[in-house]
Amino acid sequence: MQDASGCTYTASAMDQSCVYAKNGAVYTLTGAVLDKPDGILSTASSFTVPTGEVLWSTTEAGSTGINSVALAWGDGTVLTLKDCGIYSYHTDADGNVIGDDERLIGANAVMATYSGKIVMENVEIIAAGEGGHGIDTTGLGVVEISDSSIITYGKKASGLTTDQPGGTIYARNVDVLTHKSGSAPVYCDGNSFVSIEGGTLESYVEPAAVVCTDGVLELTDVTLIGHEDAALNAHFPSVPSTITCTGCSFTSEKASAVTSYAATNMVFDRCAFAPAEGCYIVASIPGTNSAGGISADDMNVTMKNCELTGGAWADEENGAALELTLENTTWTVTVESVLTSLTVDEASSVSGVMLVGGVETPILPGTYAIPGTYANVTLLPA
Repeated sequence: MQDASGCTYTASAMDQSCVYAKNGAVYTLTGAVLDKPDGILSTASSFTVPTGEVLWSTTEAGSTGINSVALAWGDGTVLTLKDCGIYSYHTDADGNVIGDDERLIGANAVMATYSGKIVMENVEIIAAGEGGHGIDTTGLGVVEISDSSIITYGKKASGLTTDQPGGTIYARNVDVLTHKSGSAPVYCDGNSFVSIEGGTLESYVEPAAVVCTDGVLELTDVTLIGHEDAALNAHFPSVPSTITCTGCSFTSEKASAVTSYAATNMVFDRCAFAPAEGCYIVASIPGTNSAGGISADDMNVTMKNCELTGGAWADEENGAALELTLENTTWTVTVESVLTSLTVDEASSVSGVMLVGGVETPILPGTYAIPGTYANVTLLPA
């Protein structure tokens, strides 16, 4: 263990880290500043997308961790950072952080890979380069972080990130804010596990949380805020992902609260939803996979102990499906809703007009639907 109070570790060269633990090293650093003001990924290359926007490929940074401010590599490696600042950014003349800083392309703040592990407590992370994630794990890497904050200012620079072939993140009381496209506060890739308890996840552009393929995401007492997009999104149709949310709130200013472009299993327990006006609590939409093929969505959602106001919608005309189960949940329908199936238990209530197969089905006095499972359901406001 090294007490580095007041010390600054600086890395300014290409592909260079401030701290690099590898091959079974066990190292603890307390009270330090890790600063990478310069040094891009040497293998980074630019490419142009159909919109004409020029982006950078930073694949090697996301697989080997090269150019990260702090890096743990290899089985048995444990890097512990306490009370530290981890930075890769510049400010302009007005003191504002410069986003997509070309001096920091591919500079992840923290990276654990090849079974390496990083433990962080009370750290501040600020990363501003394109492709510069706050935290990234892959190759069975593990990160544990608590009582901390993460801010990114670049494109393709998510806050808490896992990449194929998969990693693990445990976060407790962590606030994450992202600013640019392709940068979700939480991005859980396939073959990965992310667990977050407490804190706020907020993005100015992207969903607050994104889950891909068979990624597993668990959220407890978390606030998710999406300004342009949904608060929670699952995409890339493949093996179903699994999402469990307990005591969480979902707010979207311009979109539905939860959207799915993939086969996804979601359970919400004691959660609150605030979709944008005219949008949905949950929406199921067909997605396009990376090979360009269209795959129908099949979204399975269970609401437990929730109070819902709004609608749920499956784009069935384009092949989507939404199977909704209510357990001890009250739902007030305020917009037209379309469901592939609706399952209601004896403790749940639905306020609205229910059509099953196009035929109105009575809702009992007290807004209680008859318990059971109904197929091909349309719900209208009462």
